[in-house]
Amino acid sequence: AEEQLGMEDVRAQNQRELEKLRASLRPAKVGGVGVGKEKAATKDEKDAAGFAKRLEQSEGIFNTLSAKGFDPTSFRSYGESKLPSLFAGAKSTEQQQQEQAERNFVNATLRRESGAAISPAEFANAEAQYFPRLGDSPQVVAQKTANRKQVIENLKMAAGAAYGKIPLVSTPMVPETKEIGGVKYKKVKGGWQKIK
Repeated sequence: AEEQLGMEDVRAQNQRELEKLRASLRPAKVGGVGVGKEKAATKDEKDAAGFAKRLEQSEGIFNTLSAKGFDPTSFRSYGESKLPSLFAGAKSTEQQQQEQAERNFVNATLRRESGAAISPAEFANAEAQYFPRLGDSPQVVAQKTANRKQVIENLKMAAGAAYGKIPLVSTPMVPETKEIGGVKYKKVKGGWQKIK
């Protein structure tokens, strides 16, 4: 009889622990709001999510350009950005993409930080802080990359759950074209191909 009583005690204890476990899995209420339910994102979280996606979009362009061999620390890149007349007044597609992605990154970062208009001096300072330039050592280039990635992570954290609700829009692949003597060509692997 004592053994039976002991088993009943064990069953009762197990039942109490099971009820505690079930209760812990139910959403609790705090101040009338169910914990575990997703709350609506605030305006600041939505803004941070939008800025984070813009930064990621820019970072994706930098990575794509780098994979294609574009080097923003090269003399050519410097010349195209500072002295375009030496390059027949035209910048390469890669240089244009780099500069556009840099503007997107700086505008998103500084607009988030200040909310005000960005002065030319602030813009130039941000360019020097985040983007590789002629004369930067590999260590400095790596440090600037880390700076950009940290800004992205900071904004993702500030965005909270709102970050996952905004899709990242990728840059569409558009073939590079040029016109020579009224004939259009598109860039293909290994050279140029006449467009019919």
